[in-house]
Amino acid sequence: MIDKILICRHGFRANWVAGSSCERPTEDRDVPLAAHGVDQSRHLAEHLKKEFVPSSIYSSPFKRCLQTAQPTAQAFKLPIKVEPVNGDKIQEWFHENPPNKAPTLHPQPYESDLKGAFVEVDARYQPTYFPNRHGESLEQLHERCKIAIDNLILREEKKGVSGTIIIFTHAASAIALGRALIKDSTRGIRTGCTSYSEYSRLGNVWELKNNGYSQHLPQGEERHWDFSLSTREYEDGMEGTENIGQGFWGLVPEARL
Repeated sequence: MIDKILICRHGFRANWVAGSSCERPTEDRDVPLAAHGVDQSRHLAEHLKKEFVPSSIYSSPFKRCLQTAQPTAQAFKLPIKVEPVNGDKIQEWFHENPPNKAPTLHPQPYESDLKGAFVEVDARYQPTYFPNRHGESLEQLHERCKIAIDNLILREEKKGVSGTIIIFTHAASAIALGRALIKDSTRGIRTGCTSYSEYSRLGNVWELKNNGYSQHLPQGEERHWDFSLSTREYEDGMEGTENIGQGFWGLVPEARL
């Protein structure tokens, strides 16, 4: 049985550094970590190595999450299982396309590129959930995360995964996943860079033990984000994708409860 889940936010992004060549993100929005974010990820891995013994590691397919997960995967000698749910189940959250406009696709990193860039990626792992590439409302994000985390837990337990698992994701998904676990849709959850929230299970009930823990970081909590900081309702996808179908999205049939 999976009885502990650590949900970690990615490290400090390169486009947050003034004067950086990444200060204006490219259209694919796949921004890597800054050097400071890489350092944060190492501090996180060192701390986790002392405190936990995970059986599996999962990550959003975006570079900043995979880079954050990499030192932890190396420390525990575990592969990284890529889940394009967030927005986060665990990939980045993209808002809905504007109404009265042709729908466009939000970014989705290519699986083949990930495996080439990150040797830790588990090439055999099949994701649980594919997000709607036309974006989601806040309510849809919460519903997706609930469906995805419930099904991921059950599917992985059937495969023999037990004990502690670690998920590397984005702030919005970290909040929505945590709320889904504890069944509290308004709970405030801290999401500083490379902080983590610890959820422990007793029977069928999940409890939040550590909320946005960041004491392993020399500079403490940085760049906390929550939904009150989201100022937009709609969001365009990538230019030139108006007539491109998004393909399958939703819960993978093999992962259904």
